[in-house]
Amino acid sequence: MGNAPAELAPYVERTVSRTGNGKPKGRYVDVVPLDAGGTQYELKPAGYKLVERMSREGSHLATIAGALGMSGETFRQMRKRDVAVQAAIESGRAGMGDEITNLLMKAARKGNITAMIWLDKTRQGLTETRPMEGAKTVVNQQFNISLPAPRDRDDYLRIVTGQVAEEAG
Repeated sequence: MGNAPAELAPYVERTVSRTGNGKPKGRYVDVVPLDAGGTQYELKPAGYKLVERMSREGSHLATIAGALGMSGETFRQMRKRDVAVQAAIESGRAGMGDEITNLLMKAARKGNITAMIWLDKTRQGLTETRPMEGAKTVVNQQFNISLPAPRDRDDYLRIVTGQVAEEAG
């Protein structure tokens, strides 16, 4: 995004490692000892802010985990355990969606037809997969044909020669 417009300057991508090195970053994460042994990571207020900001910028979850200094699996477990982490992700993504919508609306108001169509479809729930109101619908019927199991040569010869009818009568 080296040639990003000035209005996007605050949102220009930041490169962050996608892999945690097993050492959580103390600025964002507390390491809490558990009674049963082992440790558990908990986010500090700055960690929640980082998660929300990176989500708003469109960062992948693995990238966010790396920025916190943990693996993707550890971050996934944290999101399951701490609903506030998932809420920060959802809040950030909602902010990103609002920003994109605002930029598209500006473009649409300047006459960008593609932006108009996309906004109309996504915001009004329109799609090309549903038939137009009043359009003729075609009923497609399916027929299943079941064939009998294969027969051996002797059965075939009895059927062809009529012996089956004679044996039955």
